[in-house]
Amino acid sequence: MLGTLIFLVFFIYFYKTSSGKFRQSILCAFASLIILGSIPQAAHAGADDFREPDQQHQISPENKETFSDPSNNDASGPVKPNADSSAGDDGVEEVTNSDSKAEEDESQVDCKAGFKELPDGKNFSYNMDQGPSLKKQAKKVWKNPIAKKEVLRMLNRFDDENANMQEKPLKGFKNLTELKNSRNGPRIIIHRGKNKQPTVISFCMRKELNATVATLKEKYN
Repeated sequence: MLGTLIFLVFFIYFYKTSSGKFRQSILCAFASLIILGSIPQAAHAGADDFREPDQQHQISPENKETFSDPSNNDASGPVKPNADSSAGDDGVEEVTNSDSKAEEDESQVDCKAGFKELPDGKNFSYNMDQGPSLKKQAKKVWKNPIAKKEVLRMLNRFDDENANMQEKPLKGFKNLTELKNSRNGPRIIIHRGKNKQPTVISFCMRKELNATVATLKEKYN
C-alpha cells in the first residue's frame, strides 16, 4: 500500500515536470521506486560490514583460557617434581661423609704426632703424642734415612701376625714392650693394654733409649 502511494507521488511529480509525457513519467516513477527500495538494503549491508571486524577481533572462550592467569590453574593438576630436594639431601650426605673422612684422617695424623709416612696398621694403632721430649727423640730417627727405613720395615712386619719379631718387655714397665730389628738399630716402644690392640707410643735411636725410658716412667710407671 505504501509502495503504491510512493509510486503515485513519483508519477505525478515526473508527469508535471515532463510536460504531460505519460509513458516517460511512469518509467521514471518505477525507476525511482526501485532506487528508493534498494537504499535500506544497502544501508543494512553496510552496517553489517562495519560490525564484522569487531566480531572478528573478539576473543573466543578458548582464547581467553590461553591468556588466563597461570596461578588460577587447578591445584590438582600434575606437579613438577622438586629436583632440588633430593639433590640437597644427597649433597648433605656426601658432605657429611667427606667431613667424617677428613676428620678421621686428621685424627690419625695427630696420633702419629705429625709423622705422616708411618704406615696405617690393621693390628695396631698409634698414640705418639706423648710430649715434646719423646717427639724430639723420634725426630732424630726420622732424620736418619737408614734408621727411618728400619722403623718403617719393622712396623710393616709387626702388622703381620706371622712375622717373627724381636719384642721383649721394656725393663721397669708392666705394659710396655721394646721392638727391635738389630742390636744397635732404632727401638719402637709398644703399649700393650689389657684386651686392647698394641699401640705404638714412641720410637728412638738405641743410644737414646735410656732417656726415652726416663721420660716414659713419668707417665706409665
